Amino acid sequence: MQRGVLKLNLIELKELLNVFDVNVHSDMHLSDKLLAGLRSGMDPVGIEVSEDELETLSDELGGPQSSDTTEMKGVREKISLLMSQFRNTFGV
Repeated sequence: MQRGVLKLNLIELKELLNVFDVNVHSDMHLSDKLLAGLRSGMDPVGIEVSEDELETLSDELGGPQSSDTTEMKGVREKISLLMSQFRNTFGV
């Protein structure tokens, strides 16, 4: 399984956490990593994620919305880019 680093600024991370409910996904290590990134106060923050975790985030975010903020558009773009990098590494 591939792993990579999702780099988000604090505003993007907060936007992501507005959509990705860590309480619903409390059994996932991903929730812990996102909250740890928020608590770190680092800006930007790098969160190590697996391909499966990126898929989960993408599923939770759903398709682009007309109401998406600039930051949410950035989150979607960064998730999509990292997923593409994983797929290109395997030649899919």
